[in-house]
Amino acid sequence: MIHDASCAFQVEDLDSVERQNPDCRFHIQPYKDSSHNQGNPVMLYVQKNDEKIMVCCRNDREVCAKKMEPPKNIQDEGHEALFYQTDVCGDMYKFKSTKYKGSFLGFDYDENDLYKLVLLKPAVDEVDERCHIIQPLV
Repeated sequence: MIHDASCAFQVEDLDSVERQNPDCRFHIQPYKDSSHNQGNPVMLYVQKNDEKIMVCCRNDREVCAKKMEPPKNIQDEGHEALFYQTDVCGDMYKFKSTKYKGSFLGFDYDENDLYKLVLLKPAVDEVDERCHIIQPLV
């Protein structure tokens, strides 16, 4: 997964050395929330130089990259960069948007046949594996 110049997050084939670059590693910023039972509230970002690039919802289908510091506290439940992280199984997780109800981070092909990070809205009773994100072992 890389953050490219068009403010998108795309999957590219990288060798083991390239995958160690800081801008290829997502960090998870957890938040405490005792009022919801939907999962752990988190923000996702990459570190590029001295800046944090957050995964944000642009609309109900697209995500974009925005430079911002993760806030200490979040008052708005529908924050553009806040997701609920839930376990699927083992090292697989789903990230549900707090801004667009029923939408999850997932991967879909773009016009260049690359996988791109997007928001997906699977049917309520559908298992959409494009929304399952694996957390690699470090």
